Amino acid sequence: MEQTKTPLFDATKPFVVPILSGGEKRCEVRFPSDEEWCGWARAQRTVRHFLGRGKSQSEDVDLPKINAELFAKIRTDKDGPEFDDAEAGMVIGRIERCAVASVEREGINYRIGMKVPGARVTHVLRMPTAKEMQDHERASTSVVAARRSVETRAFLEPSGALYDKLHVSHDGYAGAVPIVHKSAAVSEVIGYLAIEGDDDPE
Repeated sequence: MEQTKTPLFDATKPFVVPILSGGEKRCEVRFPSDEEWCGWARAQRTVRHFLGRGKSQSEDVDLPKINAELFAKIRTDKDGPEFDDAEAGMVIGRIERCAVASVEREGINYRIGMKVPGARVTHVLRMPTAKEMQDHERASTSVVAARRSVETRAFLEPSGALYDKLHVSHDGYAGAVPIVHKSAAVSEVIGYLAIEGDDDPE
């Protein structure tokens, strides 16, 4: 009996994405390049407005428009059904998704298993140093404060650079690891390390 091969994640192949919105709709897209993912992330900003009396309200500025612009670039079945901005956002969310299935510590390394569109992948990263985490935090987020609001932006490039420094091995890919997967793996390691390091001293 022939053994079924585990599918590899291949960013060069088209993805058919089904969504549920007033019924099932499908479209075909290509996977965005690292430059496109970085531009998409860089364009997003969250503004927290301070309303007084200890209350505040957060707003993702222009996110539907930003998602729709990326969707228009990557859609390959141009004659398919029309997708509005909200539906375009659902498609972007589907292809960006990296669901962490497992994290195991192996000495000074972490093995992260993730479910990504059409495949299961594994990353092994070494434990970052305190300085590497501090530098990453500073570089990956921009916070600008005004009198009654705070604007926050996030960047993918620092996560990609830190992943390359921490990288031990990866598995499940037909080609290069996309920067959104690198970012998810780095975030998982940093989050896991924060939990491990939060134990009270004896």
